[in-house]
Amino acid sequence: MRLSLKSDVEVLQEKLSEYESDEAISNIEVLDLSKLADEYLAKVHAEYLTLDKEVLQGCVDDISQALQKMAIAIEKNKPSQEDSDNLNIAVQFQLAQLIVNYNRTVGKLKFKSGFLSYFKKDN
Repeated sequence: MRLSLKSDVEVLQEKLSEYESDEAISNIEVLDLSKLADEYLAKVHAEYLTLDKEVLQGCVDDISQALQKMAIAIEKNKPSQEDSDNLNIAVQFQLAQLIVNYNRTVGKLKFKSGFLSYFKKDN
């Protein structure tokens, strides 16, 4: 794979490792991962996150669809190597932006399960 991801979520890391093992991801695997992602998001019951959950889920679906449409357009139009390289670089930066922002926000250690209550207990 051109772009890799590591996760501290065991079930997700297992999926990612499986996908990287053969460097080919089928449509079924994409649909399976999407279903799992939706199932885990549904487990978040905090009402104050409902709107943002819906926005996140919709945006991820939109990004996935845009990537699929780009791939189809590339196959049909045979872009120059320069355009192909530039698109690859641009998309990787866009995806990295999401991961960096995740790590800066909800991926912070202080949002890990139990950390805030543990911290308050000691102070």
